[in-house]
Amino acid sequence: MWERQLFERPTLEKIEAAERFRRDGNAAYADRNFGLAAVCYRK
Repeated sequence: MWERQLFERPTLEKIEAAERFRRDGNAAYADRNFGLAAVCYRK
């Protein structure tokens, strides 16, 4: 559901969300939580 809501948002908000997902994915990867990192990167 979040992805659909995100899809409907303005472009700037999409870019900000993508940056947030990337940061979260990088943090999860650094903690060796590869499953969570993959989920973040897919968003």
